Amino acid sequence: MADIKEVEGGISEERKKYLRKRVGRHPDLMTIIRTFFERDEDGAVIMKDGRPKSETQVDNLVKKEDLRYGENPGQTTALLVKEGEDGLIGIGSIEALKSGKQGKSETNLRDVNAALGILKYFEPVTDLEGEVVDNAGLACIILKHNNPAGAMFNPEEDDGDENLTQEELFKRALETDPLSAFGGYIGFNSTVTYETALAIMSSGLFDGVVAPGYTPEALERFNTPWEAGGKKINASIRIDKVNGINKLARFVGDDNADSKLISMEDGSILDADPFLTNIRSVDDLRPYVVEDCRQPTEGELTDALTGFYMNTHVKSNGVLVFKNGQLLACGTGEQNRVGAIQQAIAKVTGWSTPQLGEIKANYQGHQSIDGAVLISDAFVPDNDCMEAAYKAGIKVIALPFGSRNDENVKAFAKEHDMTVIGLPAEERHFYH
Repeated sequence: MADIKEVEGGISEERKKYLRKRVGRHPDLMTIIRTFFERDEDGAVIMKDGRPKSETQVDNLVKKEDLRYGENPGQTTALLVKEGEDGLIGIGSIEALKSGKQGKSETNLRDVNAALGILKYFEPVTDLEGEVVDNAGLACIILKHNNPAGAMFNPEEDDGDENLTQEELFKRALETDPLSAFGGYIGFNSTVTYETALAIMSSGLFDGVVAPGYTPEALERFNTPWEAGGKKINASIRIDKVNGINKLARFVGDDNADSKLISMEDGSILDADPFLTNIRSVDDLRPYVVEDCRQPTEGELTDALTGFYMNTHVKSNGVLVFKNGQLLACGTGEQNRVGAIQQAIAKVTGWSTPQLGEIKANYQGHQSIDGAVLISDAFVPDNDCMEAAYKAGIKVIALPFGSRNDENVKAFAKEHDMTVIGLPAEERHFYH
């Protein structure tokens, strides 16, 4: 917010005056004191000397920086961070190696946070010296408005020459939805190479990149704008480094899982548990494959697991279509489940309406939707969802059960030779 006139563009003088007053008004230190009443196995408060027995937890959050602006140019935002036992990790550790145009906005940080919330489930396979083995476990995702606009993953198994390089992963991730990826944030779970940096700088306009590290050659490439048609492209791209991606809480039992404090319109606070899963590997999915339906291949199980992890950071109703490690489409933000499924399918296949005519597919890769895996963040309430998936050629549906129509879903899958992976209701992963 150093230069409000330049940053805010066409904002009124009255609003600029308000913003200038707000700059620096966010606290430099915020102390959160939580008091917990101790309870017995039945949930009753334990009393001591006539008073509830309690324990107190004190968290100090220190202001790291005032952001360029908040969710919108007319709002201010500051980043406050908390240091845990592993030091600063995730967003708290973010270091701007290239700041772009006057730093980050809240929207940028939300995209980075969503990227880390997905990447934390994927860890490169390394040798004893910490070097990545044959690109196994590498991941690339592209975030736009807090939703995936592209993704490509190498399996964690050492497949040698079958695994893609980091540069190739980025190019395949960009195929998912190049139009939506415009102005997005790109996330990696490994050190960014020169070849990847070159591919990014020459492939369109992006807001930023976040990764655990960069080679010196990659940083040099990011600091030199790409020139095309007499124009400089990505001159303001932000380059961010973060620590401890895989130390972020993800599984049930992780002892560093902290509650989320969500502010309401009136200042009330929701103190909410984060989503943590019991699904740690493909082997944890196997017991939930419906037995008397079509049985999945190992590749389909891997895609189901990958999509399940990614869907934890897709705005609900959230549906993903995966095939061979690549995100084909993201159906997001629909108020009804079948609408999210139809949206995802249409992004891969294209669609037409009498009013608009033929609409081209968002997906620009070379895979077809036939035989793909569909992942839903909650149960499907009716067989119209199954019908839409089946007609598109989808073979596998992974979803949390919990509907009164779960048996109908199983019957439909059995009749149409489809696979259903029915997770427990506690694995529902709405994200709002």
